[in-house]
Amino acid sequence: MDHPSRIAANHSFPDTIQCKLRHKIGIRSLKQEKFLRKNHRFFDYSLSNVKGRMPPAGLERNMTRYAVISDIHSNQEALDAVLADMGDQGFDRLLCCGDLVGYGPNPTYCIERFREVQEKYGQVPCILGNHDHAVVTGILIGFNPEAAVAAKWTREQITQTNFRRLSRFVWRWTEDNLFLTHSSPETPEEWEYLYAPSRISTQFNYFEQEICFVGHTHQPYVFVQGTDRLLTVDEFQVPDGVRCIVNCGSVGQPRDGDPRASYCLYDSNKRLLQFRRVEYDFNLTLTKIINSGLPEILGRRLEYGY
Repeated sequence: MDHPSRIAANHSFPDTIQCKLRHKIGIRSLKQEKFLRKNHRFFDYSLSNVKGRMPPAGLERNMTRYAVISDIHSNQEALDAVLADMGDQGFDRLLCCGDLVGYGPNPTYCIERFREVQEKYGQVPCILGNHDHAVVTGILIGFNPEAAVAAKWTREQITQTNFRRLSRFVWRWTEDNLFLTHSSPETPEEWEYLYAPSRISTQFNYFEQEICFVGHTHQPYVFVQGTDRLLTVDEFQVPDGVRCIVNCGSVGQPRDGDPRASYCLYDSNKRLLQFRRVEYDFNLTLTKIINSGLPEILGRRLEYGY
């Protein structure tokens, strides 16, 4: 069986990969990680700035309950906890904004477990994240030392079949009135981190749908077009005619100060967004990371949610 690195050298990747290899792959630097704390004034915990029309009573829509996840990062314990919570809450379709692998100790399990659920709930392609891309291509430009070690380690762990599954992930996906990408709608292949409201507000020019789901920053929020704040709420009723960008947070490595796994539910009939936080055994994940020979810091940070 060919090693994934040999496949990478010889495999003719689909359009989702081949024309993008020249672009940098980046992960957040320490400076970027501190952005949220330095710029907390941009975050708003109220809905006072949101304007729009609520859908008329009795208006019927095609009802679909979406579960949206992102940034699982090979964290088996977090993924299992989130999937269990999804089952309790109920959902019709599973969407993923990317980074199924990277950082964590269980890439094979997460790829195969996601595929099992994906096959049951609609065969929706997974979005390509920067860590997925790094594992497929071997390009580590912009990665910090710990992230690079994890990406190289992951390439050695996964099978040829799972390697090819990662290579079929896509840059963008549209469904119903939803748009999905990992980083930014404008240039998903450049792995931009959408933190600043002034920058996020420009992204509405690059998709036509009402709601855009993203990941990458590991910090859940709602940004409503025409406002200047990132809303951090448990629920958000999307007014009729209002467009928004939604970050569903991270399943496997939250970075908003809350160590619980994060994901989002969206009811397209009620136009209701729900942000779910789920406890999981991050100490077990930490032990696995250490035993796998991965950098210990990748596990220690799980306890603090940074």
